Amino acid sequence: MPHKRNPVKCEQLCGLARLVRSYVLLGLENQALWHEREISHSSAERIALPDASITVDYMLHLLSDVVKSIMVYPEKMQSNLNLLRGLIFSSGLLTELMKSGMSRNDAYALIQELAMEGWEKKNFYEAVVHNEKIQKLISEQKIKEICQPEYYIRYRDYIFQRVFNTQDTTP
Repeated sequence: MPHKRNPVKCEQLCGLARLVRSYVLLGLENQALWHEREISHSSAERIALPDASITVDYMLHLLSDVVKSIMVYPEKMQSNLNLLRGLIFSSGLLTELMKSGMSRNDAYALIQELAMEGWEKKNFYEAVVHNEKIQKLISEQKIKEICQPEYYIRYRDYIFQRVFNTQDTTP
């Protein structure tokens, strides 16, 4: 894939992640033996724990290289989002309909119908905002809010504060 910058490193990360994840099973199987007076579990742990540690360290170095060279093109991202004619917001609207009291099956059927209409006639937002069933349950302002990319990253600062334990952690 010559059009990609770090395909080999990313593929290595995915493969190594599966390896590290496999050590979880070993740990779960050994857990039953932790209070026993035998050491059959320790032989596996002597290999798995150092190997997992070294592998994760290597993965962090690979990931660091990938992140250092990452190129982000916001205009192209917006262009790609626009190609979908608002359909990426269908899940958020489905969730809001369920919060408003509609059953999941009914909400899914309605959103799916409007999504198909959005592909054929107009964009998804227009199909949703003019639907009588939705108008009864969700305000136009809430629909507009849900149909903005910023809505889906609204907690990012809170998450980063929690992860890195900085400043106030209330959302």
